[in-house]
Formats: sequence, structure tokens, C-alpha cells
Amino acid sequence: MDARTLGALALLSLTGCSMVGMAGRRIESQYEREGMAADVAELGPDTVHYWHGGGESGNERETEDGSGRDVDAHPVLLVQGFGASAKWQWVLQVESFAATRRVIMPDLLWFGESRSTDADYSLGHQVRAMVALLDRLGEGRVDVVGISYGGLVAYELASAFPERVRRLVIVDSPGRAYTRADYRALCDRFEVDDFADVLLPADADGMRRLLAVGVEQEVHAPGFLLRQAREELFIEQADQKRAMIEALLRDLEELRSRPDPRARDTLLVWGRDDPIFPLELGERLAQRLGPGVRLEVIDHARHTPNFEWPHRFDALILQFLDMPCSCDPRT
Repeated sequence: MDARTLGALALLSLTGCSMVGMAGRRIESQYEREGMAADVAELGPDTVHYWHGGGESGNERETEDGSGRDVDAHPVLLVQGFGASAKWQWVLQVESFAATRRVIMPDLLWFGESRSTDADYSLGHQVRAMVALLDRLGEGRVDVVGISYGGLVAYELASAFPERVRRLVIVDSPGRAYTRADYRALCDRFEVDDFADVLLPADADGMRRLLAVGVEQEVHAPGFLLRQAREELFIEQADQKRAMIEALLRDLEELRSRPDPRARDTLLVWGRDDPIFPLELGERLAQRLGPGVRLEVIDHARHTPNFEWPHRFDALILQFLDMPCSCDPRT
């Protein structure tokens, strides 16, 4: 079975192939075997559910001589995209990452078991919740990998708190290169007025369309299984998720005026055939960040290359994270 087929089957299983609850428990058992544990952090108004563990933990990771080389692998924060909770989205990555480093894998606010009593649906609120979680865990600087909406969160985290991010990986997420014109073009491609209608499917046909966004290989599933997946994974906190998209569009121009992360410590990974954020956006973002950034394109992949080509995806990112860092270890 090739990696693309494996990714498609994994995506299907996580979004509704017979007994979602049982599939979720299997994933949790897998994580536990890899040294991961689930926990909940009460962070003021925010309740953040997260998985963590694997590898070696700790904050003193770099040499005193300023060489920037790791003594041990740095912890990595995996930031989910729009969709189900984090445990489903990174299921094909955790084994590789947790083998050599501590993994911190939170549910963003209003996904999975994470909640907030603060009706602030901005990227800034998500960033503050991630920083508060890192503080609670005693982590100073971490590597950050974010996909899609999670890539936007990761981008803002690296911009607002550069001292907390050693290396940054953005996966199929346009950062500050995105415009209202890009959003209008996105809605036109999918023939909707509001792209939340795609991300929060109303029925089995909507689930099929969402699956087609993620992977190039067609995934077959009976309607009742897709309806089950929608009910168990996509309905809860739907109003808050719509509000998140509204906040993102509202803040788009203001976000574009903020400083960008350090290009020399940033990797962009893109599915060549991504229908949500086309490759042209990745090229535009790379141009905005400047010559120090790397853009790696994965062929025959759409919006979730981590599912379609997990081995190549993991190898690309781990190789980048293991490289000597250009940042000052004393910051």
C-alpha cells in the first residue's frame, strides 16, 4: 500500500469509517504506546485539552557557546487546522515525531475538548492560549508546526513571540500573503458565499466534498458513515467556529501590517494541488518572507500532504528541525 493510499484511508477512518468512537480510542491507545498522555489545562477563561509526551523533555536544549546546535531534540508544538480535534489530524505524524522529541499537541479553542468563556474568536486569542499552555508546561522555546488554520496561528505566534519559537513550519497556510481577493476567489471555486459552509458540512455530500479537498485520491464511504462522522466530529461548537472565520476575515488587513517571522528559520510545505490555498499563495508567501525561507512542494497532494504522503512529509520536517538553528540561543 503506497503512502497516498495510506493517507486517504487514515483520513477516511478519522472522519467516519464505522464507529468513530472506537476509532478514536484506537488512536488514543496508539498515542499512549508512544509515551503520550492526554491532559487538560485551565488557563483563565480558556480550557485547553492537549496530548503531550514522547522523546526527551526539558528547556535547556542548546549549547552555552552560542553555536545554536541542539543538545537534545527540541519539543515540537503541533497546531491543528480546521476540522476534527488535533488527535485525528496528526495521527500519522506522532509516531515519527515522538520517537525523538517531546510532542505537545493541543486542541485549539472550540475544537475537540477545548473551550473558552471569552468570546474573542481572533487568531490573537488562540496564540495567547498556546503561549499560556507552554508556560504551564514549563517550555521556553519550542519548534512549531502548523497546518492550514493552525499555520495561521503558528505564524502569528512566531511573529508576536519570536523568543518562544525556535523553528517554524507552515503547511498549506498562506500567512500574511492572503487577501480578501484570495478569499473571494476561494468561495468562487467552491461556489459558496461563505467558505464555512465547506468546512462545516451540512450533510453527507458536504462531507464528501470536504474529503476531496484534503486528498487527491478519491475516498469512498457510504452516506450513513459520513453522517455519523459529521455528527460526532463537526457539529459541536459550530457557531464558534463560524465566528473564528468571520474574525479572521475581519482582521485580515490589520494582520498584514504586522511584522513577519524570521525567514531563515521557517520552512513552507505545500501540496502542489491544494484547492483551498493554491501553490501560488505559497510562492507569494515565500517571496514575502525573503530569500532565507524554504518552500518544499509535495507532488500529487492537496490540502493535507501529511495524510497523503506521511513518510515524505515527516522526513522533510524532521530534517529541517534537526538542522543547526540560526537563531541566537540566548534569546
